[in-house]
Amino acid sequence: WGYCCSTVVYAYTKPERQEYCVVFWDTKNNEKFVKYVKSLMSITTSGDFCILASKADDTQPQEDAELESGSHARYVLILCNSIGTPLDSKYIDIDPLFVTMTKTHVIAASKEAFYLWQYRVAKKLTALEINQVTRTKKEGRER
Repeated sequence: WGYCCSTVVYAYTKPERQEYCVVFWDTKNNEKFVKYVKSLMSITTSGDFCILASKADDTQPQEDAELESGSHARYVLILCNSIGTPLDSKYIDIDPLFVTMTKTHVIAASKEAFYLWQYRVAKKLTALEINQVTRTKKEGRER
């Protein structure tokens, strides 16, 4: 389990389903968002995001699960926001026994190797930034 952006992220199994039930519980609004993940291995959180590490799905299209080396990935790291929306993913060929993350990086390690991913997410425009863009456009038209 983990905690990100006022949200508790935890997982459990249901007898009637093969997948893990991953719950994103917003503790401020008492809202829950549920996501089902096959072969979940770990949940890691930092800041506003979380990483779900799992075994790669065999039914995944080959081009998505192929690594730069040409071999096929066995594991996937999924970057999610605080309501469980997938933002990005990386397919890796090392067993992610240990996973940690910061505000800018995800580190996954096996017994023999590690994988470093510098992830990026689109920043939200604040109301101030939107007003500045609008003001600039209006000033440009008046000239």
